[in-house]
Amino acid sequence: MPGDLPSNSPGGHVVSSEEQLIIRQYNGPIPPASELQQLKTVDPAFPERVMRIAEAHAASEVRRKAVIKVVDKGSRVRPRRRRM
Repeated sequence: MPGDLPSNSPGGHVVSSEEQLIIRQYNGPIPPASELQQLKTVDPAFPERVMRIAEAHAASEVRRKAVIKVVDKGSRVRPRRRRM
């Protein structure tokens, strides 16, 4: 009887699945060319999107560092004069 079998899909068929998590780390703002090629197999636009994100991040870092320099120059603390 259909009620006797475990079922997690329509029609009473047992479906099994396996998931795998792969974590990769890179040195630098973009993955290696081989990874970009693999991304391209999922969606041809992905490598271009990764490059745009990396370029935007690099530009943001340049602006952030420029702001830090300006703030550092403007926040110099004057030494106190010694009272005699």
